[in-house]
Amino acid sequence: MNAERLAPWIVVLVMAALMPLLPSRPAARRVGQVALVLAGIGLLTIQASASPGWKLLCASLLFLYLMKGVVLLALPAAAVRRTPALPYLAFFTVWPGMAIEGLQERRAATPSDVQGFGRGLTRFFLGIGLVLIDALLVNRIPALAAAWICVGGLLLAIHLGFSEVLTCLIRLAGRPVDPLFLQPGKSISLEDFWSRRWNRPFVEMDRRLFLRPLMRMLGRGGAMVAVFLISGLLHEMAISYPVGDGWGLPSGYFLLQAAAMLAQNKLRIRSPLWTWGFVLIPLPILFHPPFLLGLPLELVRLLHWALAARPAEWYLNILLWAMPAAQLLVLAASRQVPERLKWAEELPRLGPFNRKLMWTYGIFVVFTIVAFAVVTLVLHAELMRGDRAAVAFAIFVAAYWTLRLGFDNFYFKAADWPEGAEFVVGHALLNSLFAFLTLSYGMVAFWRVLGG
Repeated sequence: MNAERLAPWIVVLVMAALMPLLPSRPAARRVGQVALVLAGIGLLTIQASASPGWKLLCASLLFLYLMKGVVLLALPAAAVRRTPALPYLAFFTVWPGMAIEGLQERRAATPSDVQGFGRGLTRFFLGIGLVLIDALLVNRIPALAAAWICVGGLLLAIHLGFSEVLTCLIRLAGRPVDPLFLQPGKSISLEDFWSRRWNRPFVEMDRRLFLRPLMRMLGRGGAMVAVFLISGLLHEMAISYPVGDGWGLPSGYFLLQAAAMLAQNKLRIRSPLWTWGFVLIPLPILFHPPFLLGLPLELVRLLHWALAARPAEWYLNILLWAMPAAQLLVLAASRQVPERLKWAEELPRLGPFNRKLMWTYGIFVVFTIVAFAVVTLVLHAELMRGDRAAVAFAIFVAAYWTLRLGFDNFYFKAADWPEGAEFVVGHALLNSLFAFLTLSYGMVAFWRVLGG
Protein backbone atom coordinates (compact mmCIF):
# COMPACT_ATOMS: atom_id res chain seq x y z
CA MET A 1 0.00 0.00 0.00
CA ASN A 2 2.84 2.40 0.82
CA ALA A 3 4.38 1.64 -2.59
CA GLU A 4 1.18 2.87 -4.22
CA ARG A 5 1.28 5.99 -2.07
CA LEU A 6 4.96 6.56 -2.83
CA ALA A 7 4.58 6.40 -6.62
CA PRO A 8 2.88 9.81 -7.07
CA TRP A 9 5.44 11.39 -4.75
CA ILE A 10 8.25 10.02 -6.93
CA VAL A 11 6.60 11.50 -10.02
CA VAL A 12 6.25 14.91 -8.37
CA LEU A 13 9.82 14.82 -7.02
CA VAL A 14 11.19 13.94 -10.46
CA MET A 15 9.26 16.90 -11.85
CA ALA A 16 10.68 19.09 -9.07
CA ALA A 17 14.19 18.02 -10.09
CA LEU A 18 13.70 18.45 -13.85
CA MET A 19 11.63 21.64 -14.05
CA PRO A 20 14.39 23.99 -12.80
CA LEU A 21 16.68 22.75 -15.60
CA LEU A 22 14.28 23.76 -18.36
CA PRO A 23 14.81 27.21 -19.89
CA SER A 24 11.75 29.32 -19.21
CA ARG A 25 10.67 32.85 -18.50
CA PRO A 26 10.40 34.08 -14.90
CA ALA A 27 6.60 34.04 -15.08
CA ALA A 28 6.59 30.41 -16.20
CA ARG A 29 8.96 29.48 -13.41
CA ARG A 30 6.65 31.12 -10.88
CA VAL A 31 3.78 29.07 -12.27
CA GLY A 32 5.96 25.99 -11.85
CA GLN A 33 6.59 26.91 -8.22
CA VAL A 34 2.87 27.20 -7.52
CA ALA A 35 2.18 23.94 -9.34
CA LEU A 36 4.72 22.02 -7.27
CA VAL A 37 3.39 23.39 -3.98
CA LEU A 38 -0.20 22.60 -4.96
CA ALA A 39 0.83 19.10 -6.05
CA GLY A 40 2.46 18.48 -2.67
CA ILE A 41 -0.53 19.81 -0.74
CA GLY A 42 -2.83 17.74 -2.93
CA LEU A 43 -0.90 14.55 -2.21
CA LEU A 44 -0.93 15.28 1.52
CA THR A 45 -4.69 15.79 1.35
CA ILE A 46 -5.31 12.62 -0.64
CA GLN A 47 -3.18 10.56 1.74
CA ALA A 48 -4.67 12.02 4.93
CA SER A 49 -6.04 8.59 5.90
CA ALA A 50 -2.60 6.95 5.85
CA SER A 51 -0.72 5.90 8.99
CA PRO A 52 0.83 8.64 11.16
CA GLY A 53 4.33 7.42 10.35
CA TRP A 54 3.75 7.59 6.62
CA LYS A 55 2.19 11.03 6.87
CA LEU A 56 5.17 12.23 8.91
CA LEU A 57 7.54 10.96 6.21
CA CYS A 58 5.56 12.70 3.49
CA ALA A 59 5.02 15.99 5.30
CA SER A 60 8.55 16.39 6.63
CA LEU A 61 10.94 14.67 4.22
CA LEU A 62 9.21 14.30 0.85
CA PHE A 63 7.60 17.74 0.96
CA LEU A 64 10.97 19.23 1.96
CA TYR A 65 12.59 17.76 -1.14
CA LEU A 66 9.70 19.00 -3.25
CA MET A 67 10.41 22.50 -1.91
CA LYS A 68 13.94 22.18 -3.27
CA GLY A 69 12.46 22.34 -6.74
CA VAL A 70 10.48 25.42 -5.73
CA VAL A 71 13.67 27.07 -4.47
CA LEU A 72 15.60 26.24 -7.65
CA LEU A 73 12.80 27.63 -9.81
CA ALA A 74 13.53 30.99 -8.18
CA LEU A 75 16.91 30.89 -9.95
CA PRO A 76 17.51 31.28 -13.69
CA ALA A 77 17.77 27.97 -15.51
CA ALA A 78 21.34 28.79 -16.56
CA ALA A 79 22.39 29.14 -12.91
CA VAL A 80 20.84 25.77 -12.07
CA ARG A 81 22.43 24.01 -15.05
CA ARG A 82 25.88 25.00 -13.77
CA THR A 83 25.57 22.16 -11.29
CA PRO A 84 27.36 18.94 -12.32
CA ALA A 85 25.13 15.89 -12.68
CA LEU A 86 26.29 13.97 -9.60
CA PRO A 87 26.08 16.94 -7.18
CA TYR A 88 22.67 17.78 -8.65
CA LEU A 89 21.52 14.24 -7.91
CA ALA A 90 22.97 14.58 -4.40
CA PHE A 91 21.00 17.79 -3.91
CA PHE A 92 17.75 15.90 -4.51
CA THR A 93 18.71 12.78 -2.57
CA VAL A 94 21.27 12.85 0.24
CA TRP A 95 21.77 16.57 0.88
CA PRO A 96 18.94 18.30 2.82
CA GLY A 97 20.27 21.82 2.28
CA MET A 98 18.45 24.38 0.16
CA ALA A 99 21.47 26.25 -1.25
CA ILE A 100 22.81 24.51 -4.33
CA GLU A 101 25.77 26.85 -4.78
CA GLY A 102 28.02 24.86 -2.44
CA LEU A 103 27.52 21.78 -4.61
CA GLN A 104 28.37 23.70 -7.77
CA GLU A 105 31.85 24.63 -6.55
CA ARG A 106 34.80 22.33 -6.10
CA ARG A 107 37.47 23.00 -3.51
CA ALA A 108 40.05 20.93 -1.69
CA ALA A 109 38.95 20.15 1.85
CA THR A 110 40.77 21.86 4.70
CA PRO A 111 41.02 20.77 8.36
CA SER A 112 38.42 23.37 9.33
CA ASP A 113 35.97 21.78 6.89
CA VAL A 114 35.88 18.56 8.87
CA GLN A 115 36.44 19.78 12.41
CA GLY A 116 32.90 18.84 13.41
CA PHE A 117 33.10 15.24 12.18
CA GLY A 118 33.98 13.70 15.53
CA ARG A 119 31.56 15.93 17.40
CA GLY A 120 28.75 14.99 15.05
CA LEU A 121 29.52 11.29 15.20
CA THR A 122 29.57 11.40 18.99
CA ARG A 123 26.21 13.13 19.13
CA PHE A 124 24.78 10.66 16.65
CA PHE A 125 25.75 7.66 18.75
CA LEU A 126 24.68 9.36 21.97
CA GLY A 127 21.29 10.15 20.47
CA ILE A 128 20.77 6.62 19.17
CA GLY A 129 21.89 5.23 22.51
CA LEU A 130 19.44 7.48 24.33
CA VAL A 131 16.58 6.23 22.15
CA LEU A 132 17.57 2.60 22.75
CA ILE A 133 17.78 3.14 26.50
CA ASP A 134 14.39 4.81 26.33
CA ALA A 135 13.02 1.78 24.50
CA LEU A 136 14.35 -0.56 27.17
CA LEU A 137 12.81 1.51 29.97
CA VAL A 138 9.57 2.55 28.27
CA ASN A 139 7.38 0.40 30.51
CA ARG A 140 9.04 1.75 33.67
CA ILE A 141 8.62 5.48 33.08
CA PRO A 142 5.62 7.74 32.29
CA ALA A 143 4.50 7.70 28.67
CA LEU A 144 5.07 11.41 28.08
CA ALA A 145 8.53 11.19 29.62
CA ALA A 146 9.42 8.32 27.28
CA ALA A 147 8.15 10.32 24.32
CA TRP A 148 10.18 13.39 25.30
CA ILE A 149 13.33 11.30 25.74
CA CYS A 150 12.77 9.86 22.27
CA VAL A 151 12.36 13.34 20.77
CA GLY A 152 15.51 14.52 22.52
CA GLY A 153 17.46 11.50 21.34
CA LEU A 154 16.33 11.92 17.74
CA LEU A 155 17.13 15.64 17.73
CA LEU A 156 20.58 14.87 19.12
CA ALA A 157 21.21 12.03 16.67
CA ILE A 158 19.80 13.58 13.49
CA HIS A 159 19.79 17.37 13.81
CA LEU A 160 22.96 17.80 15.85
CA GLY A 161 24.79 14.59 14.95
CA PHE A 162 24.12 13.12 11.53
CA SER A 163 23.71 16.54 9.90
CA GLU A 164 27.21 17.55 11.01
CA VAL A 165 28.71 14.24 9.87
CA LEU A 166 27.01 14.58 6.49
CA THR A 167 28.24 18.15 6.07
CA CYS A 168 31.82 17.09 6.80
CA LEU A 169 31.64 14.14 4.41
CA ILE A 170 30.40 16.29 1.55
CA ARG A 171 33.10 18.86 2.29
CA LEU A 172 35.68 16.08 2.26
CA ALA A 173 34.38 15.23 -1.21
CA GLY A 174 35.37 18.74 -2.26
CA ARG A 175 31.99 20.48 -2.16
CA PRO A 176 32.03 23.48 0.24
CA VAL A 177 28.44 23.25 1.44
CA ASP A 178 27.19 25.36 4.33
CA PRO A 179 26.45 23.58 7.63
CA LEU A 180 22.86 22.53 8.22
CA PHE A 181 23.08 23.54 11.89
CA LEU A 182 25.72 26.03 13.04
CA GLN A 183 26.48 25.21 16.69
CA PRO A 184 23.10 26.37 18.03
CA GLY A 185 24.37 26.01 21.59
CA LYS A 186 26.37 29.21 21.08
CA SER A 187 23.29 31.33 20.31
CA ILE A 188 23.21 34.64 22.17
CA SER A 189 19.78 35.79 20.99
CA LEU A 190 16.63 34.43 19.41
CA GLU A 191 17.56 36.11 16.15
CA ASP A 192 20.95 34.44 16.28
CA PHE A 193 19.34 31.07 17.01
CA TRP A 194 16.53 31.13 14.44
CA SER A 195 18.19 33.16 11.67
CA ARG A 196 21.77 31.88 11.71
CA ARG A 197 22.19 28.65 13.61
CA TRP A 198 19.12 26.38 13.79
CA ASN A 199 17.82 24.44 10.78
CA ARG A 200 19.55 26.60 8.21
CA PRO A 201 17.88 24.91 5.20
CA PHE A 202 14.58 26.35 6.46
CA VAL A 203 16.24 29.74 6.91
CA GLU A 204 17.63 29.59 3.39
CA MET A 205 14.27 28.56 1.94
CA ASP A 206 12.50 31.41 3.74
CA ARG A 207 15.12 33.89 2.60
CA ARG A 208 14.93 32.87 -1.05
CA LEU A 209 11.19 32.46 -1.35
CA PHE A 210 9.45 34.69 1.17
CA LEU A 211 11.60 37.27 2.91
CA ARG A 212 12.10 39.90 0.21
CA PRO A 213 8.48 40.13 -0.99
CA LEU A 214 7.25 40.09 2.61
CA MET A 215 9.63 42.91 3.57
CA ARG A 216 8.36 45.01 0.68
CA MET A 217 4.77 44.48 1.79
CA LEU A 218 5.06 44.39 5.59
CA GLY A 219 8.37 45.95 6.55
CA ARG A 220 11.11 44.23 8.52
CA GLY A 221 9.12 43.47 11.67
CA GLY A 222 6.01 42.34 9.83
CA ALA A 223 8.06 40.17 7.48
CA MET A 224 9.74 38.51 10.43
CA VAL A 225 6.39 37.66 12.02
CA ALA A 226 5.09 36.36 8.68
CA VAL A 227 8.15 34.13 8.22
CA PHE A 228 7.63 32.68 11.69
CA LEU A 229 4.00 32.04 10.80
CA ILE A 230 5.09 30.22 7.64
CA SER A 231 7.45 28.12 9.77
CA GLY A 232 4.55 27.39 12.08
CA LEU A 233 2.38 26.22 9.19
CA LEU A 234 5.14 23.97 7.88
CA HIS A 235 5.51 22.49 11.36
CA GLU A 236 1.75 21.96 11.49
CA MET A 237 2.28 19.72 8.47
CA ALA A 238 5.10 17.81 10.14
CA ILE A 239 3.63 17.58 13.67
CA SER A 240 -0.15 18.05 13.70
CA TYR A 241 -0.99 16.60 10.28
CA PRO A 242 0.44 13.10 10.94
CA VAL A 243 -1.67 12.61 14.09
CA GLY A 244 -4.65 14.68 12.97
CA ASP A 245 -4.73 16.63 16.22
CA GLY A 246 -3.12 19.54 18.04
CA TRP A 247 -3.80 21.96 15.19
CA GLY A 248 -2.68 25.51 15.85
CA LEU A 249 -0.23 24.72 18.63
CA PRO A 250 2.94 24.61 16.47
CA SER A 251 1.89 27.89 14.85
CA GLY A 252 1.33 29.34 18.31
CA TYR A 253 4.84 28.31 19.32
CA PHE A 254 6.40 30.13 16.38
CA LEU A 255 4.26 33.22 16.85
CA LEU A 256 5.47 33.26 20.45
CA GLN A 257 9.05 33.12 19.13
CA ALA A 258 8.29 36.08 16.86
CA ALA A 259 6.89 38.11 19.76
CA ALA A 260 9.85 37.23 21.97
CA MET A 261 12.30 38.16 19.21
CA LEU A 262 10.60 41.51 18.65
CA ALA A 263 10.75 42.20 22.38
CA GLN A 264 14.36 41.07 22.59
CA ASN A 265 15.39 43.33 19.72
CA LYS A 266 13.44 46.29 21.07
CA LEU A 267 14.93 45.91 24.54
CA ARG A 268 18.37 45.08 23.06
CA ILE A 269 18.70 41.96 25.15
CA ARG A 270 21.57 39.63 24.28
CA SER A 271 21.12 36.87 26.79
CA PRO A 272 21.48 33.10 26.33
CA LEU A 273 19.12 32.70 29.32
CA TRP A 274 16.39 34.69 27.55
CA THR A 275 17.07 32.84 24.32
CA TRP A 276 16.99 29.32 25.68
CA GLY A 277 14.13 30.10 28.03
CA PHE A 278 11.89 31.07 25.12
CA VAL A 279 13.12 28.23 22.91
CA LEU A 280 12.83 25.41 25.46
CA ILE A 281 10.11 26.27 27.97
CA PRO A 282 7.28 26.48 25.38
CA LEU A 283 8.40 23.29 23.59
CA PRO A 284 5.32 21.39 24.87
CA ILE A 285 3.29 23.72 22.66
CA LEU A 286 5.32 22.70 19.61
CA PHE A 287 5.56 18.99 20.42
CA HIS A 288 2.05 18.66 21.78
CA PRO A 289 0.76 15.53 23.57
CA PRO A 290 -1.18 14.11 20.58
CA PHE A 291 2.04 14.12 18.56
CA LEU A 292 4.21 12.80 21.40
CA LEU A 293 1.84 9.95 22.20
CA GLY A 294 1.03 9.22 18.57
CA LEU A 295 4.51 9.01 17.06
CA PRO A 296 7.60 9.15 19.33
CA LEU A 297 5.98 6.96 21.98
CA GLU A 298 4.84 4.45 19.38
CA LEU A 299 8.34 4.37 17.90
CA VAL A 300 9.81 3.65 21.33
CA ARG A 301 7.24 0.93 21.97
CA LEU A 302 8.00 -0.63 18.60
CA LEU A 303 11.70 -0.67 19.46
CA HIS A 304 10.87 -2.11 22.86
CA TRP A 305 8.91 -4.90 21.21
CA ALA A 306 11.85 -5.66 18.91
CA LEU A 307 14.33 -5.60 21.79
CA ALA A 308 12.02 -7.66 24.00
CA ALA A 309 12.42 -10.64 21.69
CA ARG A 310 15.28 -11.56 24.03
CA PRO A 311 15.43 -11.04 27.79
CA ALA A 312 17.20 -7.92 29.04
CA GLU A 313 19.84 -10.07 30.70
CA TRP A 314 20.96 -11.31 27.28
CA TYR A 315 21.73 -7.76 26.13
CA LEU A 316 23.35 -6.93 29.45
CA ASN A 317 25.61 -9.96 29.20
CA ILE A 318 26.74 -9.02 25.67
CA LEU A 319 27.30 -5.43 26.78
CA LEU A 320 29.42 -6.46 29.75
CA TRP A 321 31.75 -8.40 27.44
CA ALA A 322 31.90 -5.55 24.92
CA MET A 323 32.79 -2.84 27.45
CA PRO A 324 36.26 -4.20 28.38
CA ALA A 325 36.97 -4.78 24.68
CA ALA A 326 36.11 -1.15 23.93
CA GLN A 327 38.50 0.02 26.62
CA LEU A 328 41.26 -2.12 25.15
CA LEU A 329 40.62 -0.36 21.83
CA VAL A 330 41.08 2.96 23.61
CA LEU A 331 44.40 1.67 24.93
CA ALA A 332 45.41 0.58 21.44
CA ALA A 333 44.78 4.12 20.24
CA SER A 334 46.64 5.54 23.25
CA ARG A 335 49.68 3.44 22.39
CA GLN A 336 50.08 5.51 19.22
CA VAL A 337 49.97 8.84 21.05
CA PRO A 338 53.71 9.31 21.73
CA GLU A 339 54.66 8.65 18.11
CA ARG A 340 51.71 10.35 16.40
CA LEU A 341 51.88 13.44 18.58
CA LYS A 342 55.67 13.57 18.33
CA TRP A 343 56.37 13.44 22.03
CA ALA A 344 60.04 12.79 21.28
CA GLU A 345 60.19 16.31 19.84
CA GLU A 346 57.62 18.06 22.02
CA LEU A 347 58.38 16.82 25.54
CA PRO A 348 62.08 17.85 25.60
CA ARG A 349 60.85 21.44 25.45
CA LEU A 350 59.49 20.96 28.97
CA GLY A 351 61.59 21.04 32.08
CA PRO A 352 62.69 17.67 33.54
CA PHE A 353 60.04 17.71 36.28
CA ASN A 354 57.16 18.59 33.93
CA ARG A 355 58.36 16.00 31.44
CA LYS A 356 58.35 13.29 34.10
CA LEU A 357 54.97 14.52 35.29
CA MET A 358 53.50 14.09 31.80
CA TRP A 359 54.77 10.51 31.60
CA THR A 360 53.43 9.83 35.09
CA TYR A 361 49.99 11.13 34.14
CA GLY A 362 50.04 9.01 30.99
CA ILE A 363 51.00 5.86 32.87
CA PHE A 364 48.29 6.41 35.47
CA VAL A 365 45.65 6.98 32.77
CA VAL A 366 46.67 3.73 31.08
CA PHE A 367 46.61 1.92 34.43
CA THR A 368 43.13 3.32 35.17
CA ILE A 369 41.72 2.15 31.84
CA VAL A 370 43.30 -1.28 32.28
CA ALA A 371 41.75 -1.44 35.75
CA PHE A 372 38.33 -0.53 34.37
CA ALA A 373 38.55 -3.34 31.81
CA VAL A 374 39.87 -5.94 34.26
CA VAL A 375 37.42 -5.09 37.06
CA THR A 376 34.52 -5.18 34.59
CA LEU A 377 35.58 -8.69 33.59
CA VAL A 378 36.11 -9.82 37.18
CA LEU A 379 32.79 -8.35 38.38
CA HIS A 380 30.81 -9.70 35.43
CA ALA A 381 28.54 -11.82 37.61
CA GLU A 382 28.13 -9.08 40.21
CA LEU A 383 27.18 -6.53 37.55
CA MET A 384 24.69 -9.01 36.14
CA ARG A 385 23.13 -9.42 39.59
CA GLY A 386 23.21 -5.70 40.33
CA ASP A 387 25.27 -5.87 43.53
CA ARG A 388 25.61 -2.45 45.13
CA ALA A 389 29.40 -2.29 44.95
CA ALA A 390 29.36 -3.34 41.29
CA VAL A 391 26.70 -0.76 40.44
CA ALA A 392 28.71 1.93 42.25
CA PHE A 393 31.72 0.94 40.14
CA ALA A 394 29.63 1.23 36.96
CA ILE A 395 28.42 4.69 37.99
CA PHE A 396 32.00 5.81 38.62
CA VAL A 397 33.24 4.54 35.25
CA ALA A 398 30.26 6.12 33.48
CA ALA A 399 31.12 9.44 35.15
CA TYR A 400 34.77 9.06 34.13
CA TRP A 401 33.98 8.54 30.45
CA THR A 402 31.30 11.24 30.52
CA LEU A 403 33.89 13.74 31.73
CA ARG A 404 36.40 12.51 29.15
CA LEU A 405 33.83 12.95 26.41
CA GLY A 406 32.89 16.38 27.72
CA PHE A 407 36.48 17.59 27.79
CA ASP A 408 37.01 16.36 24.25
CA ASN A 409 33.96 18.19 22.95
CA PHE A 410 34.02 21.39 24.99
CA TYR A 411 37.60 21.97 26.14
CA PHE A 412 39.77 20.80 23.27
CA LYS A 413 39.51 22.72 20.00
CA ALA A 414 39.86 21.42 16.47
CA ALA A 415 43.02 23.49 16.09
CA ASP A 416 44.57 21.59 19.01
CA TRP A 417 44.60 18.36 17.00
CA PRO A 418 47.25 17.60 14.37
CA GLU A 419 46.16 18.17 10.80
CA GLY A 420 45.42 15.35 8.40
CA ALA A 421 42.50 13.15 7.41
CA GLU A 422 43.78 10.23 9.49
CA PHE A 423 43.61 12.37 12.63
CA VAL A 424 40.08 13.49 11.81
CA VAL A 425 38.95 9.89 11.38
CA GLY A 426 40.90 8.72 14.42
CA HIS A 427 39.46 11.49 16.57
CA ALA A 428 35.94 10.63 15.45
CA LEU A 429 36.39 6.93 16.19
CA LEU A 430 37.90 7.73 19.58
CA ASN A 431 34.92 9.92 20.41
CA SER A 432 32.65 7.08 19.36
CA LEU A 433 34.38 4.77 21.81
CA PHE A 434 34.02 7.35 24.59
CA ALA A 435 30.33 7.72 23.79
CA PHE A 436 29.84 3.94 23.75
CA LEU A 437 31.53 3.53 27.12
CA THR A 438 29.57 6.42 28.63
CA LEU A 439 26.27 4.96 27.48
CA SER A 440 27.15 1.36 28.29
CA TYR A 441 28.25 1.88 31.87
CA GLY A 442 25.43 4.35 32.39
CA MET A 443 22.92 1.85 31.04
CA VAL A 444 24.22 -0.94 33.28
CA ALA A 445 24.12 1.30 36.34
CA PHE A 446 20.72 2.86 35.86
CA TRP A 447 19.10 -0.34 34.67
CA ARG A 448 20.04 -1.91 37.97
CA VAL A 449 19.18 1.20 39.98
CA LEU A 450 15.70 1.04 38.47
CA GLY A 451 15.41 -2.58 39.51
CA GLY A 452 16.02 -4.26 36.16
